[in-house]
Amino acid sequence: MDVGEKGQPAEFGFGWGRFEKSRGGPNYAWMRNHLEADLWVSLASGDAADFEIRVAAFYTPQRRQTLGLYVNDRFIAEWVFPHVDGFSFECFEAVIPEGVLTPGRNRITLRAGYTAGRGHAVAVDWLRVKSRQPSASATVAQAAAEASERR
Repeated sequence: MDVGEKGQPAEFGFGWGRFEKSRGGPNYAWMRNHLEADLWVSLASGDAADFEIRVAAFYTPQRRQTLGLYVNDRFIAEWVFPHVDGFSFECFEAVIPEGVLTPGRNRITLRAGYTAGRGHAVAVDWLRVKSRQPSASATVAQAAAEASERR
């Protein structure tokens, strides 16, 4: 899901600022004026999932930014951004355990360590939530291949 693109299958909740596009770069949305921002996503299953996110921090020279991930009010992970000069996107990953997600609507909450410079905290380019369970068609194909090998 490309957060900065219009028409994405997600609903932006509390804590989001405006959407921006860098010259020749990605579209992104700022977590702005608050330390927390919510994103609602609809999922087909409640299986355990791999979570990936591409984000950039608004830095102050004295502090490194942090970003926490909560899913349906459960803490999942926290990351510390490397301190770099300039605006630089980083990718972070986590595993969302089974039982946290539900079929249907789920709330993803991002929590930043601080805001700075006009209330900016973290710019979000994209995120992915991908089930850790193989799809039913892949499972059937794998079972057929194994049965064929036994013959």
